[in-house]
Amino acid sequence: RGPPCHEPRSSLRAAPVRGANKRPPRWLSELQDAGIAPAVQDCFRLARESMDQGDLAATALWLDGADPSNSTANADLYRTLVDAALKVKEAEASDIPEVWVQRAHSMGIFQSVEVYEALISRASKQADLQLAEKMADHAGEAGFTLSVMAYADLVSCAARKGEMAKSEVWLRRAADRGIDADAITNKVISDDSAVKAFYN
Repeated sequence: RGPPCHEPRSSLRAAPVRGANKRPPRWLSELQDAGIAPAVQDCFRLARESMDQGDLAATALWLDGADPSNSTANADLYRTLVDAALKVKEAEASDIPEVWVQRAHSMGIFQSVEVYEALISRASKQADLQLAEKMADHAGEAGFTLSVMAYADLVSCAARKGEMAKSEVWLRRAADRGIDADAITNKVISDDSAVKAFYN
């Protein structure tokens, strides 16, 4: 696998983050031309340093260069980077945290329930029901029980898209987990005026 001397994928390049238009340093391109790839651990170290500086584009570039099969070495890295990315203001307008969560999930790396719930909330605000449900499913696979707020986000998102059957599905799933469906419905009605009409 070659070094990370390519531009970040389109979804990352579109993010309005510092360094989004940076090209890899010349020495890295020269390494690529010579067929020399940086060590995986070097990619991880540089990704972490880039995130510490709040540079999501550079972080993505270095993370893209890491060997995805090395899941043992990068499990902690992915968790750290996803958690940090959710706290960076520039990430609000990008899908960088979701991209990293999906990549980590493909390697069997789970996030904390707080991260999944934050991503469900982000997806709900963007009316992306498919993504919200995917994050909820990941949380379930990890053995987590979502909070009333997370289920309310799922129900609200489905209702706003006119998919009432899916709203009912998530209410039933919550009940199966021992969560009071009325608490979820009340949360939706009190917090989301756009959905009130569906429940009145």
